Amino acid sequence: MEFDDATDDDREAIREVARKSIEASYALSPRTVETLLETEFDGGRLADLIEGESALVARDDEEGVVGFFLGTAEDGVGTVEWIHVATEARGQGVGRELYERGTERLRDRGAERIRAEVLADNAQGRTFFEQFGLEADDQRDVEIGEESFRAHVYTEGDSDDEVSPHTESDPVVDAGETVEARNGETVYLGDEELPGEQGPFYVAYEGESRDDPYSFVCGNCGTLVEAVDSLDRVECEECGNLNTPDEWDGSYL
Repeated sequence: MEFDDATDDDREAIREVARKSIEASYALSPRTVETLLETEFDGGRLADLIEGESALVARDDEEGVVGFFLGTAEDGVGTVEWIHVATEARGQGVGRELYERGTERLRDRGAERIRAEVLADNAQGRTFFEQFGLEADDQRDVEIGEESFRAHVYTEGDSDDEVSPHTESDPVVDAGETVEARNGETVYLGDEELPGEQGPFYVAYEGESRDDPYSFVCGNCGTLVEAVDSLDRVECEECGNLNTPDEWDGSYL
């Protein structure tokens, strides 16, 4: 495996690696994947990143480009814009090598701190950045086409920035309790629960007999979650607690 500068000739290969990695790592619809590729990996955006002197690719003798790192450095902050490894090359340390080489480039360009973002439903991606000492200290919503997704913002430790209040804590509600819904009605929590990033989601029922499922209650803040999205993800609008279906979990880098 060789690691060297990305060039304009690598643009199509980078786009294809991005496609494979995004499809394997994220619960995105085909239309959303295409929108993301068109926005970030077509035209001037990718060309600008390649010209920025912090664009690296991993080349396999037989497969060609199997991974890439794209980063920018500004005002002392080095941002990992994109780092992806094709599915067939994962598990070989390619992602680690790209990250280490790429962030070294960013530091050479004046970066004193490294920053990265990853969509909330990519648990393996979040673990990847954490192994390098980055910590999730903020969250934001990102728009891809007509859809909105929660993203975790990671920065290196010892940050002076205010830490987001959306951190894991002991549940404020427990199975078997009652919670008041937005319409004033009382819902009853059962024993069933779904795992969440910051606390479990409990199944809520309309009646005390717990025969008719009503919705979910966030165990992190006690908010009634009255809907799930098109990908069957349960997300608390109040604190950002998120559950994603198990079938979307997969290996990363």
